Formats: sequence, C-alpha cells, structure tokens
Amino acid sequence: MNTASILFEEVPFETIRSIVKRYFGHAEELECTLLKGGLFNTTYKLTLPLLQRNLILRLGPVNRQHLLPFEHQLMKAEEMAYQLLSTRNIPCPEVLVCDNTKQYLDRDFMITACIPGISLADESISEESKKDIYMQVAGLTARMHSITGPAYGRIADLLQGRGHHKWQEFLLAHAAEVGDSCLKYGVFKPEEVQRILRIYEGNSELYRNIETPRMLHGDLWAGNVLVQRSPEEERYEVTAILDADRALFGDSDFEYASPWLPFSGEVIDESFLRDDVRILKMDTYRMLFAFIDAYIWNVQYRDHAQFESNKQRTLDMLQSIEIRL
Repeated sequence: MNTASILFEEVPFETIRSIVKRYFGHAEELECTLLKGGLFNTTYKLTLPLLQRNLILRLGPVNRQHLLPFEHQLMKAEEMAYQLLSTRNIPCPEVLVCDNTKQYLDRDFMITACIPGISLADESISEESKKDIYMQVAGLTARMHSITGPAYGRIADLLQGRGHHKWQEFLLAHAAEVGDSCLKYGVFKPEEVQRILRIYEGNSELYRNIETPRMLHGDLWAGNVLVQRSPEEERYEVTAILDADRALFGDSDFEYASPWLPFSGEVIDESFLRDDVRILKMDTYRMLFAFIDAYIWNVQYRDHAQFESNKQRTLDMLQSIEIRL
C-alpha cells in the first residue's frame, strides 16, 4: 500500500499507542486501522473503546528534503484553515492535537475527531446523488471564498510572515520556488522553467482586477469531501471538507481552475466562454497546477506515467498561452 510514495511511512503500533496515551491519558484496548489512499501523510483511524471515541491520526511525511518549500508547515496551516472555515459554519474536522515540535516524534502529526461519512469518491454514490452533492459543495466553496485574508499566498507561508501584497507577486514567487525544486531534480529543463516564469513576470493585465485575497482550499477534489446519507430525506449531506493544508488566499478563479474540482460546471457560467482574458488567466493557473503536479508525481510519488502526463500538460499549456499572449 502506497509503496511508491517516498513520503509515506507506517509506524509501529507502540508508537501510536504512546501518542494516544500522552494526549488522552490511556490507550487500553486501542484499535488502529491504516486508512487507504494516503501518499503525502500516513493516516490511521483510532478507536478508543473506554473513552467511546473514534479519532483520526495523521502523520506528516518522511524524507522531507523532497518537499516543496511551502509543504514544510502544512499541518499548522491546516489547523488555521479549519479555524477559519469554522467561522463560516463550514463543516470540517475538529483538531484535538497538532504537534510540529518533532520533540516526541520526528514527524508532524495531527489528531482530529473522526467524522461519520464516506468519501465523495466512493463508488457507491450514484451519479444522480452526486449532482446534489456538487451543488452543496459549490455553496460551501462560495462561503469559504467570502473569508478574506491579510495578504496573498499559502496559509503555510503567511504563518511564516511570507505573504504578498499582490496576487501576481505570489504567482511568480510560487512558480519560482517550484521551478528551483524542478531544476534540482531535473524535472524540467532550465529553458522550460524560464519560459514558465516569464508568463507570471509579465502579463499584469490578466491579474489587474484581483483586489481581495480570498480563502481557497487549493486541493478540493472528491476525495476531500465527506458525505453521509440521510435516511429521512433520502439524500446525502456534506459532513466535512477535509485536507485544507494547502489552503491559500488569492483569486477564486484559481480554485475553479483546479483539474480535480468536482463541481466546476456548477460555478462557471456561459459568459466565461466568451471572456478570452479570463480563459487565458485560468489557463495560467492550470499550467501552475500541472507544473506542481509534475514535480510531485516524479520526485515524491514516483509515478512515471502521472509525471509524464503532467509534464506534457504543462508544456502544452505553456505553448498555448505563449501563442495567445
């Protein structure tokens, strides 16, 4: 399970037991189940029968030398993101423990209350039911975008005092740090990175009207939405928006440009198809997503097919953008 990712690593049961005992007083009859699908974090469901509680334990990545710069503070960023989401009554995990001291364990870790439900990516959910869920998620996303911040950038960076006064400044800085990491591991050629950076260095007219840093999830896809079926109403309700560790403040269109967004059709109206400037702007965002993913799939997750796909997508979009500018 997850053997391709160099960031994922299980820990002995006794390590988990020690963590639980430290923060909850005892760990008698503790049950522990490794959850599927994790590539970045290593996640367990914990059952504490004596406390009648179910918890989620997430362990941060190992081999942290391979992380992108902003990925080093993701758990603290996630804790802050959930605090902000709670101010708008957006369902999200309750953080009980967030430890990034590495004094007790040489990894960041977080413990949250376990929320009932299944992933929106679960195959048991019908396409008809998904349509209603997408509308719910779109509404929650709009509510999230009403939260504004003091500057542009990843929450992980803002917590370190590294925000930006302009959205374009963030885009360039973000692309530059990804580019440096790509060059270190030979993911892209130097001339390719330079061409990508030139897109964000100029073309200020694309980003001129972005005046408010709005909170964005940054990694919103079906796997990060938890839902539960309501027997009374025979429909699903969203019970949580998960994994907000990559949240940022920026242009709401950056969220809608995500290649994984499950409800883009519910938020982009027909006028978008006639707005060449907005289309071009969002393509610069899509290129940045693919640029980041090329690094992640090559260096962190070691999936050659996904790497090649995202690298080619990055270069194809770069060429398309250059032609239209």
